Amino acid sequence: MNLPAKLVFQAYWPSVKKFRWLAFAMVGLMMLTVLNKAASPFLFRGLINALTANSMESVALVLCGFVALHISTQITWYFYDLAIAFFELKAMRDLQQRCFAVVQTQSMRFFENSFSGSLVTAARRFCNNFEGITDAFAYQLGRAFFMMVFTLVVFAWEYPGLALVFA
Repeated sequence: MNLPAKLVFQAYWPSVKKFRWLAFAMVGLMMLTVLNKAASPFLFRGLINALTANSMESVALVLCGFVALHISTQITWYFYDLAIAFFELKAMRDLQQRCFAVVQTQSMRFFENSFSGSLVTAARRFCNNFEGITDAFAYQLGRAFFMMVFTLVVFAWEYPGLALVFA
């Protein structure tokens, strides 16, 4: 049974809204992971400039920047995965409780007319699909969106004419 996306998101929205601070933390940490990834080409440019200028102090400074970027990337990814895990667990638990509450409000006649095993399976699938949707947003769609936005910002900063072509 295929449901419209709007109906699915309307059903998931109360659980997302209930844990909005975890959702905001997840999106904020997603932006930081993308920024860390976007910063490495600038460090490579600084390294090449320092090597062509034969400045060992600048090379050492850029290499320290690489180490700091790597450490911050690892820490950011750790907290990003932690935020995703907490958000998904809490939201899925809330969805399961809401599904159980809806099932409890049904009359006995409802259970006589429908197979309860299929109802339980449908509720379980509904709750478990939230994890897939959240993972698709967190690891693919959201990161790709922020990478495109940051790329446009870098183009606008470095080459404003080129940014107008892509905007």
